Amino acid sequence: MNRNKIYNVFVFALLFVFSNTGMNAQSTVGKDFWVTFLPNYDLTVDELSLIVAGDDSCTGVVTNPYTGWLTSFTVVPGVITNIYIPQSEAYDGLASDSIINKALHITTTDSISLYASNFKAFTYDLTNVLPTPSLGSNYVIQTYEDYSEFSIVAVEDNTTVDITLAENSISHTAGRLFSVTLNAGQCYQVQAS
Repeated sequence: MNRNKIYNVFVFALLFVFSNTGMNAQSTVGKDFWVTFLPNYDLTVDELSLIVAGDDSCTGVVTNPYTGWLTSFTVVPGVITNIYIPQSEAYDGLASDSIINKALHITTTDSISLYASNFKAFTYDLTNVLPTPSLGSNYVIQTYEDYSEFSIVAVEDNTTVDITLAENSISHTAGRLFSVTLNAGQCYQVQAS
């Protein structure tokens, strides 16, 4: 095969791979999000915030549907917007294996990228938040041994979540399936024992 044919086959294969993988990619940009905050190092935090960035001017609202708390924000293109969140609205460091009403619903008039920030002196947690349309239905959570934790946020009522843990939590045994039913805006947080 001559060099030109090899190049053409390579380019075709590369385009084929990118076109097929792109169809299943999750977008991190959207107009509708749900989020909560996990405990930090010693269960206390200094500052919770949402970090917003967008290519176009828009407005948005952050609400906790269970408490009625609401705050509005404006996105300026190319400028990072920080939204400070009261701990009482989206954080409970001691709520392992229980349903809590601590999810925030974020909606905007145009597409944004959203990050959740949990700051404590000498430790800082930051995560990208996926928009609601990008969420799937099956997840594997990768965590550290012994100090693992996760939180599930329901985005619609009567969401039943089946959970099998790799290690014991405070209330559940590893390897045994259990189910939790949540309504929109409710969270179920699990911490390893």
